[in-house]
Amino acid sequence: MEYAIEVFNLVKRYSSRNVVDGISFSVRRGIVFALLGPNGAGKTTTIEIIECLRTLTSGSVYVLGYRVGDGRDEKEIKRRIGMMPQEFRALDKLTVRENIELFSKFYDRHRGIDEVLKEFDIEEYSNVRFERLSGGLRQRLGLAISTINDPEILFLDEPTTGLDPASRKQIWDMVKRLKNSGKTIVLTSHYMEEVEHLADEVAVMSKGRIVAMGSPYHIASRYGTGRRLVIKGYSRSRALTELADSNNTVGDALILNMDEYSSNKSSIPITEIVDIAIRDGLEVQFRNPSLEDAFLRLVGRMDDEGRLLDSRTEQI
Repeated sequence: MEYAIEVFNLVKRYSSRNVVDGISFSVRRGIVFALLGPNGAGKTTTIEIIECLRTLTSGSVYVLGYRVGDGRDEKEIKRRIGMMPQEFRALDKLTVRENIELFSKFYDRHRGIDEVLKEFDIEEYSNVRFERLSGGLRQRLGLAISTINDPEILFLDEPTTGLDPASRKQIWDMVKRLKNSGKTIVLTSHYMEEVEHLADEVAVMSKGRIVAMGSPYHIASRYGTGRRLVIKGYSRSRALTELADSNNTVGDALILNMDEYSSNKSSIPITEIVDIAIRDGLEVQFRNPSLEDAFLRLVGRMDDEGRLLDSRTEQI
């Protein structure tokens, strides 16, 4: 079977409003698939339907060939998937080992406790109570517990929220190892850098619909702002001030779309602009299209909690 998940015309309606409004997509086996969108876009509802935690209004969803909504099939789906919620919590007074043992009892078959402790590098903390663990260790324990049944599909909801950069990278490395072992990962995240680093395919949701889908590179290239030259402090240069207008400046930064600018025959060559900026001691940056640029154009800017901010806010 090529696809781990297949979604066809999925609708979830509350009262008279479609929270999920007729979306369709497929997730190939063995990849990291990211579902993005601000709070209220419908992504959490979509994921919970796939996980058999909510009922659908119409459409159809298949997980590993089993149909969501069929009682016997859903039992098989739950046996074959794993989930780690945002800000994972376990029992405070139990140790790392005791928590893993507790969760393992929910399954008829499960992996060895020592094997899981070793895989997620938490052996030395096995006798430490959950309440004494750092945020990074709690998330590593969450990953360990979510894989105790050796799932074929793993759902990760904001797995690095609130973590420091070192802990975040550790989680990224573990997610990559899980993918390389053949598991399918479904990821939700508000960190575009994280998605660019981990995801093979991305779907962007807004107001219950999918507005873009493809690889991070494809989405960034198609919907991003193009290659940009950013010169900070341009107002200190008379020559660069003459190039500035309300459409290509943010604060004291001059932003030129290199593809559009270079196509204008009457424009000063980019190389000459860079020479002027360097001569005048200004900071020069080259920016490639990014997933964050594309997301800003498609949906708008989010804060760290996933709330949508003013989509008109420019980004340099």
